[in-house]
Amino acid sequence: MSNDLRVIAPEFRRILLNRDVIAVDQDPMGRMGRLMAYMSGISIYVKPITPVYAYDTSFAIAMLNRKNRTNAVQFKLRNLGLTNERGYLLKNLWSNTPVITVYPSHTLRLRVPATGASMYRAELIKPT
Repeated sequence: MSNDLRVIAPEFRRILLNRDVIAVDQDPMGRMGRLMAYMSGISIYVKPITPVYAYDTSFAIAMLNRKNRTNAVQFKLRNLGLTNERGYLLKNLWSNTPVITVYPSHTLRLRVPATGASMYRAELIKPT
């Protein structure tokens, strides 16, 4: 973005300065996200991120809705490559909603705004 953050509209400023989203972009693993699914006009991208325990990673999940209306999507985490049986702590990076625990067998049902995006962090639950 080549904008002067001092004069940009507040709603765009919040998007561009979202610390959680910036952390995903600048994750030390340096891995790119991959398109893992496309359904009902929604592209779902998954990116391995830290923290990592043994060979298991945490993930960022981004969804892009190409439709002109809010759209719902549902998928099993396992189908996106999130397979750790200890589970993940899932956080919505845009709304900063409370973290919930999810497992590979869970089916997530999410809504993505019209011509918008949703982004989540699935942090690997640390082994005991």
